[in-house]
Amino acid sequence: MTNDSLPLVRQRIFLDLLAMAIHSLDNRMPTIIEVADSPLFNIAFDWPRLRVELDELSYTVEQRILHGPVLLLPSWTRLSFDTPRIPGIPTTSVDQLALVHCRPANPTSVLAALVPANTLTGQAAGSVRAAIRAYWQPTSVIYANQVIPKVHPLLNVAAVVLKARESKWVPLRIIRLPEEGKEALAIRDFRQLLKMRSGHRSFGYVVGHELPPSESLAYDRHHPDIISQHAAMAEFGQLVRLQDLFDAPRIGIDYKSVLRSSPGDGRVRVIESRDIRRDGGVSLPDERTKWAVVPQESQVRPGDLLVRRFTSRMGRLAIAELCADDLPATVRTDNVIVLRPRKRLSQTELFFVKQFLQSPLANTLATDGVSMDVSRNRLLELSIPQPDNALSTALTDLNDAAGRFDQWRRDALRLLEDSLLENPKLARAKLLKAGRLLRMRAGAAAMLDNFAHTARTRFPHPISYRWRRVEAALSNGPTREALSEILEAAEVLLAYAANVAIVMARGSDIRLGAVDAIKDKLNSKRNGPSLGDWVAILREVKGRRFKQLPSDLPLGEIRWLLHSNDIDEACQRIVGRRNDLAHLRQGDLNIWVQESYADLTALMTAAEFLCDFRLLHITGVSWDSFRRKASIRYRALMGDHAIVPTHTMQYASNDVEEGSLYITDTVGGLHLLRPFLVGKSCPVCSQWSTFHIDRVHAAREVELKSLEHGHTYKDGEIWEPLQQVSWLTITNVEADSRDTDSLP
Repeated sequence: MTNDSLPLVRQRIFLDLLAMAIHSLDNRMPTIIEVADSPLFNIAFDWPRLRVELDELSYTVEQRILHGPVLLLPSWTRLSFDTPRIPGIPTTSVDQLALVHCRPANPTSVLAALVPANTLTGQAAGSVRAAIRAYWQPTSVIYANQVIPKVHPLLNVAAVVLKARESKWVPLRIIRLPEEGKEALAIRDFRQLLKMRSGHRSFGYVVGHELPPSESLAYDRHHPDIISQHAAMAEFGQLVRLQDLFDAPRIGIDYKSVLRSSPGDGRVRVIESRDIRRDGGVSLPDERTKWAVVPQESQVRPGDLLVRRFTSRMGRLAIAELCADDLPATVRTDNVIVLRPRKRLSQTELFFVKQFLQSPLANTLATDGVSMDVSRNRLLELSIPQPDNALSTALTDLNDAAGRFDQWRRDALRLLEDSLLENPKLARAKLLKAGRLLRMRAGAAAMLDNFAHTARTRFPHPISYRWRRVEAALSNGPTREALSEILEAAEVLLAYAANVAIVMARGSDIRLGAVDAIKDKLNSKRNGPSLGDWVAILREVKGRRFKQLPSDLPLGEIRWLLHSNDIDEACQRIVGRRNDLAHLRQGDLNIWVQESYADLTALMTAAEFLCDFRLLHITGVSWDSFRRKASIRYRALMGDHAIVPTHTMQYASNDVEEGSLYITDTVGGLHLLRPFLVGKSCPVCSQWSTFHIDRVHAAREVELKSLEHGHTYKDGEIWEPLQQVSWLTITNVEADSRDTDSLP
């Protein structure tokens, strides 16, 4: 196939797709009606052809459409000033006016047309589409380029097939002819699309829901992938329309205004599209900058966002935030859109707005997909994610960290530069002394890239303590002791995470079925929770019920611990290896240690979010009734040492228990872990320990077990709290003589 023949192949396939779309509605042979002079359409059709003037079109279509479908070939030329218009419908070209003139003759009428894609996508043609939709409904749209001779190869052509409007929406198929060499694949896709009522294929899709009459039919705008991507933005926080956050005042001057090439005489700068930089700033004035005298109300203000009116197909919207240094100024209304905040937005909220508007998704939704003209109305209709408290806190921390790193970098560069200007002897001493702190900062930051350091210092104490024991055991090689420590560390990690999940579920009033198995064991005089129970809880919270919870739910990240198949399989291998040891199965110890350590590391990495949820032991609480704040003294039990300093924080609630364990969420909220986890000095070894319920021995006698050491003790005070959370429903329990443990 030669290059010369490729356009003919594209043209033939384009016409085949059009024929398929028409014949899916009516098998009769279409009649082609040319409107006025249509030299663009000197392409070979196999159907009968008529040529009419514009004023004869309506009558001719009405007569011919009674005998079968009609294919309209209107001229794409602009309307002359003396061409009669339809009141209230601002048509600008012959093809638009021709489509508005056509009416169905009966409920089965089918009309097709070849038009510039902009007629179906451009914001200026919205009223034309609405007028067409009063009588017709689109059933197929086929986009292509390089299919009509004498038309620029980059110009998009649209073949639209309409049927007489019904009371209910008929599925709309939209397809785009792929690049040269793949056109034949579109035939296969379109054949499938004509059988579908929803979904998509490689080069097209079906719109199964009704669209507003004036809505753009741009290919990317309604693609299921785009819709899903937009809906997924809710993961960042609540979706709100941009118009709820910003106004779009039509302030400034247009291209007809009197502009000057120099400042002075009360003139202010005129900001144009080219002045809006991609980095979010406004260019400094130059020799091309224009100036004008405009009233105060037509000038922009600090905090306004400026958006370029036109963008590129594969690019992103260019947005600049105005600051005081850019003013006084106004804008060119024909190429700049002004967004003015309705209320004061936080830096995090404003960051999300700007980041979303500069995304490819916003570029697709805010433009017509053809001329890439940014629509003010579509811009305001965009749903923008507003970050929840947890994400806002994380972004604020990231921004603070970035600023701190930048400051350290500037300090280091300044030290290097200044040292070269001083006496070499003094400079050497200064580099050694003053640079020590900077080197220590860099060294401390580099340690965080070492996961072992993070595991020892950043995780909640029971997990970090167990990791330290693993490292100590591994220092003696792949021994049975090392394998045992690895498996016990994994079990403690899963047990701790499962208890956090239990607290999260209770806070959301969600019943966990896996917890019922633990309750049954406790109330039937059997052992308490086992490794299998902890895993069952974590698998349940990754299910559908928990996925549907709000993304800002405190501790909600626990849902994703076993979400990955790889992590879930690592968890299963840990359980299997634990059972192997319990049943005295033997294997290659070296391989067992290596594989189990890799699985433990994978689990720890997946659970790294626990580093953000600090484990606190509350040592004191005092309430100030006038300030309505509590002063809380606490120890942060993070890292492998339990001997840590006491800190103080202010909290807006007096519902905090002194002596209990709490976990914090990412916005500083406190969540009580009692009675599921209890912190105290171990009666056996006198070291600080985190205990969970292990089994019930007798009435009001519960045995608790340490996550750190495996030591146990009997506690009668926790009986009533366990009854209050419905874990214990019995009133009297006989002594249980079995001594098997669920945790090491």
